[in-house]
Amino acid sequence: MRRLFPPSTNKASGMGSHGQVDVSSPSPATIAKAGIDWRRNLLEAGSRIGRAIDVISDGSAMVAGSLVILCAIAITYEIVARYVFNAPTKWEFEIVVDLAIWFSLLSISYALKEGAHVRIDLVLSRLSDSNRRILEALSYVFILAYCAIFTRWSISLVLLTLKTGETSQVLSIPLWPTKLALSVGMILLGLQTLRMLFSRFHSVISEKIFSTGSRPSLTLVAFCAVFILAVVFLNFNPLVGLLIVLFLLLLAGIPVGFTLGLVGCVGLFFLFGGEKALISVPSIAYWQLDSFTLTALPLFMFVAIIMQKAGLGEQLFDFASAWIGHIPGGLAVATLISCAVFAAISGSSAANAATIGLVAVPALVARNYDRRLTCGLVAAGGTIGVLIPPSNQMIIYGVLVEESIGKLFMAGLIPGILLTILLSITAVIFAEKTKKYERAPAASWSTRLVATRKAFPVLMLPIIVVGGLYTGVFTPTEAAGVAVVYVGFYMIFARKAGWRELVGIIGEAARVIGMVVMVIVGATTLAKVIVMLRIAQNLATALTAFNLSGWLFIAAIMVLLIILGMFLEAISINMILVPIIAPVLSMMGYNLIWFAVLMTVNLEIGCITPPVGVNLYVLQQIGKVPLEDVVIGALPFMAVFVLFLIFIALVPEVSLWLPSLMR
Repeated sequence: MRRLFPPSTNKASGMGSHGQVDVSSPSPATIAKAGIDWRRNLLEAGSRIGRAIDVISDGSAMVAGSLVILCAIAITYEIVARYVFNAPTKWEFEIVVDLAIWFSLLSISYALKEGAHVRIDLVLSRLSDSNRRILEALSYVFILAYCAIFTRWSISLVLLTLKTGETSQVLSIPLWPTKLALSVGMILLGLQTLRMLFSRFHSVISEKIFSTGSRPSLTLVAFCAVFILAVVFLNFNPLVGLLIVLFLLLLAGIPVGFTLGLVGCVGLFFLFGGEKALISVPSIAYWQLDSFTLTALPLFMFVAIIMQKAGLGEQLFDFASAWIGHIPGGLAVATLISCAVFAAISGSSAANAATIGLVAVPALVARNYDRRLTCGLVAAGGTIGVLIPPSNQMIIYGVLVEESIGKLFMAGLIPGILLTILLSITAVIFAEKTKKYERAPAASWSTRLVATRKAFPVLMLPIIVVGGLYTGVFTPTEAAGVAVVYVGFYMIFARKAGWRELVGIIGEAARVIGMVVMVIVGATTLAKVIVMLRIAQNLATALTAFNLSGWLFIAAIMVLLIILGMFLEAISINMILVPIIAPVLSMMGYNLIWFAVLMTVNLEIGCITPPVGVNLYVLQQIGKVPLEDVVIGALPFMAVFVLFLIFIALVPEVSLWLPSLMR
């Protein structure tokens, strides 16, 4: 029999007292040393594998970002071919969508590696370190389970597509390579999840966090007990059971996108046929991502990241400051105008607040503006990004309700301008009332002209995007592609960034896109369960039975949106709520374009509402102030939002006039 350890020998001759080899058991010290060596070798092997997985995730991010650029180039080529050479292509739609599916799914694992997936840490941040580590490890277990479900059935979907020979409608391209992106993306995500889980598991074991009767053990038992309770409720009241699972996973710190997907899987499994019902999970995701319109979302995000990394926000702020910085509260107004112009390029609230905030906050503080008011002002100004076109919120909403994205964009334009004016008036009033600011000297005409010349290329982009959409020259997705190419060329020719910065831009784009795509994929699965449970129809029936007026229903939805905005970000709220309330609103005869503006303004309030208002945390980092100071500074502007929300509700023509003029 082979021995694990070599036999011990006599010190002199290597023989026992009778001349035989001593085969006695190894000493305890030898056993302990071997055990330590075994664990050390395992850890070293795990570390090497982990580093390799990280390299794979980094590589997938670079491929994803490169595909975004290729996608934008293909779109721009189509526009040039259509209008310059009068020879439109036949492949733009399908090729762009295929590229979008691949770059979306290749980004997910990198987003997990970089910690980009949004999670609610309302409870997690208040737990002890040991309890937090347990729940973090548990979250990776759940993510891994979701990856396993998705990968299992996505491979089946690819094999079925390969077997049936399914092809695209226009170019007759086989669809299995596109659907293969579902499997590849989830396999990469699964590997990255295993790498993170191994790290957390080693931390839990090495520090002996678990012990009999310890608090971490009780936390785990409590989690399992609530989960079992939710499963029991599914048999009696499916909606209540799903809500318990939803809030349990969210409060446990599992990222929002994965939580939505897991709740959808739980609903499909326990309510609609067990394992067989899970077959539809990858098909639902593919159906949602197979959208030319939705491709505009990651492209506009890419534009925002390029502008942020290239420092174009500084040019906007310098331009606005040169022209109006000398009036009472002028720098505050210049900040809001810069936010409005940047919003007409990026469509992202957080990117808007971060890009303008990095420039505006130091400038305002240098002029003795109140730091609280300054941070609150920029936090509120950043929210204009989800109202003035292009708007990421409008893209998601339009895809969900199958409404014209162009008309939705135009519906937000006039309200966005009005809101900018109201916020500017509020900023001036508070600056004058408190006298906590120093007026900037009037800039010379030469300074103004230089600032205008430098900002001119940036100022042209909103004109191209909004003008092209309004006149019907191109679609929102084509506008996004043109914007990427335009900003990219400007960045290169103006020498705003080199290859190193380009790599950073691609990585950041993959990071953000991966997070958003996971929310969309997960929420689409949950939305399918909501439709199958006929929640919208049941809600409409209940409203009819209780004889509730439409305005009372609208008011209730607005209150619900404000509450949800305190805990969830806008994309998640859209994906969860719109499939439920949109059919009810249609049955009541309300205009869904008008409601889109109403909902967008409401979600803007959520961006500056604690505890999850993302703009608050952005400005907390930029302004280096406590979170409560940012909240206090944002309160006056929050009041403006509420009053403006009521105004938009009572005067729908403000939102509907411009879309009514479109062709």
